[in-house]
Amino acid sequence: MKHMLSVLAVLAASQAAPAQDFAALARQGEKGVPALIAVLKDSDAKARGHAAYALGLIGPAAKGAASELARALEDEDLALPGQAAFALGKIGPAAGDAVVKVLEKGNAKASVLAARALATMKAPVKGAAAPLLAALKKETTPQNQTAFIDALASQGPSAAEAVPYLVELAQNGKTPPVHVVVALGGIGSGAKDAVPYLVELLKKKEPGPITLHAVQALGQIGVRSADISTALLELMKEGSQPRMVLLESLSKAGGVTKETLPALSQGMRDKDHVVRLYSAQLVGSVDPNDLSVVSVLVEALQHKDAKVRKLAAEVLLTVQPRDEAVLEA
Repeated sequence: MKHMLSVLAVLAASQAAPAQDFAALARQGEKGVPALIAVLKDSDAKARGHAAYALGLIGPAAKGAASELARALEDEDLALPGQAAFALGKIGPAAGDAVVKVLEKGNAKASVLAARALATMKAPVKGAAAPLLAALKKETTPQNQTAFIDALASQGPSAAEAVPYLVELAQNGKTPPVHVVVALGGIGSGAKDAVPYLVELLKKKEPGPITLHAVQALGQIGVRSADISTALLELMKEGSQPRMVLLESLSKAGGVTKETLPALSQGMRDKDHVVRLYSAQLVGSVDPNDLSVVSVLVEALQHKDAKVRKLAAEVLLTVQPRDEAVLEA
């Protein structure tokens, strides 16, 4: 307590206190928060920026400063609002209510910073999706649109209402579609209405990362359909995308059908042990006693790499073949 007071005295004595003084307060964790809040109310912009940054270093324990940091998002200083956004993001969902209130005010500049704070939290915040969508609809600058899109991605299924508009943005070509596709994956089960758009992306086989992100997004959304299976299988035959990612999405979204079995059988002959095991797991979900599945499991259970053996055991728990050769292995 005495140390905190001595540091606070130093800060009070000089508006341009050294950065190490703020670092000392940050090291005190929650005990240093009241002193840093006091500095946030100071007239010196540099000191306030240092205080905001220090609160970010403290993280969730600095939740008591959330309201003051949220007010700082609307400050006219060039540096302070950015530091406040950093701090709010590091504090996490406990600062969510304060950030949502900033969004609801509708200040364009502060809303972008609020969105960046929410994206940093990487967790849903109650009531955030609606004002984020409203702000996105008003925004015309691609860079700022990206901030709102990334924040919506962090809201999970609660951002389902934003999905049609996100797809529209991606299709009009004015917003980087990769950010939209990643956001659709983040929204997950709430983005089921975007499945047709994502399947069309797979069919186009566009160069760059967008096809891979579309594959991953379909897996995260988890809607099962024959169209998804067909598109994923076509990519698997082509060999342009990582087989593991395709298999994972196929298991979550495409499902195992008569059409997918040939490709999965090919996967069980892949050079990569992990690919073989995941392929065997999918085939085994239909026929646990398939001889190819048994062969892959026996080989993997005897592998010299402990990680491969462990994965084989996990697959074995799922598939549960009755073949004695697997039990012996």
